[in-house]
Amino acid sequence: MNKQFKLEQQLLDCWHVTDDLDTIADAVLEQDLTNDDIANMLIGISKLYHLKFEKTFRTFEGFISEKR
Repeated sequence: MNKQFKLEQQLLDCWHVTDDLDTIADAVLEQDLTNDDIANMLIGISKLYHLKFEKTFRTFEGFISEKR
């Protein structure tokens, strides 16, 4: 897979954060969740997207260095 396509796919994947947050919001409204449940979900989403953004940035750096 070429680096430009890989970068585009990873950027699109990062947009799923809004879908994931919507899922959590729905669960908060529809289920009897404790504050700990909610906090754990948000911490998990935060860690997951931190990893995704780091990976995407490494791909971006590789793409840029390849274009020089």
